[in-house]
Amino acid sequence: MLPTSIVPSADGSEDRPPDIAGSFEKTSQAERSWARAPRGSRFERARGLPWAPRDGIKVLDLSHIIAGPLIGNVLAEQGANVLHVENPTAERVPSNIIDTGFGKRCTYLDLNTEDDLNQFWKLLEAADVYISSYAPHRLEEKFGITEGKLLSKNPDIVICAHQAFGPSGPWEKHHAWENIAQAAIGSSFDHGDTERPYLCPYGFPTDYGTGVMGANGVVAALINRATLGGGQKVTVSLARTGVWIQDQGIGEHPNVDEVIKYGVAAVTTGQESDNQIVTKTHYGEITHLAPIIQYSETPAFWEHPAPILGEHFPEW
Repeated sequence: MLPTSIVPSADGSEDRPPDIAGSFEKTSQAERSWARAPRGSRFERARGLPWAPRDGIKVLDLSHIIAGPLIGNVLAEQGANVLHVENPTAERVPSNIIDTGFGKRCTYLDLNTEDDLNQFWKLLEAADVYISSYAPHRLEEKFGITEGKLLSKNPDIVICAHQAFGPSGPWEKHHAWENIAQAAIGSSFDHGDTERPYLCPYGFPTDYGTGVMGANGVVAALINRATLGGGQKVTVSLARTGVWIQDQGIGEHPNVDEVIKYGVAAVTTGQESDNQIVTKTHYGEITHLAPIIQYSETPAFWEHPAPILGEHFPEW
């Protein structure tokens, strides 16, 4: 099973991904019925991409660093209207902002102020998906952004919560980034030993893996909502994704022994890739990876270049 948990938020009675095999005809019928209902107005078409499967889906992205923002980035590949909310006083790593910003708009909201917090709730009321990746309970304690209040403001919202170690258990409240998550699950021993642990030489697998898993979970939750109705919750974590990657095994690789022994990537091409594209942005021309997974009927691409922080108004 993939490291994604989807819970119908209305009653919390289930904790499993939906069985979506063979359900697409039923989903299509449900969506047509939904569109005729009063609350179906939230699915009005967003401007831009008439062919995109997630055109019209509004995603309120209150996340930072890599894994959380990547969820919205992946959803934007197929036309989702993603609005990334940034704290105007927070420090950010520019490369992270550019890397995960393609396809999004970005606005500033200072949730410490009453006006901006009220504007956040207005955006939430019209959203289909809410993404959060801040430290456990931080938003709840500082701003009152609890699951209960999210659902009271928008009973049909899909909540996607990303944390380092998941929403329950003895590690629930611990903060962590990629390097700490790798150490906690023993991945650094896989690529080294107890005397000389190494991080995975292939970059940030739990960050990027969690972002992709979170986006897949959101899509499954949207299908769940279309067929079953009601709000949904998706939970993903760095540690769970890392353990899932470990479960796949190290596989066949011509230089696998050297990778484990020396902790260096068994590639020699640096940052070059056949999947790279060049995009004009406010930061200049950026060479970056195109969406990796492509589809025959709905080619994946980002309608917007990576934005400057706070470039857009806080509105849909």
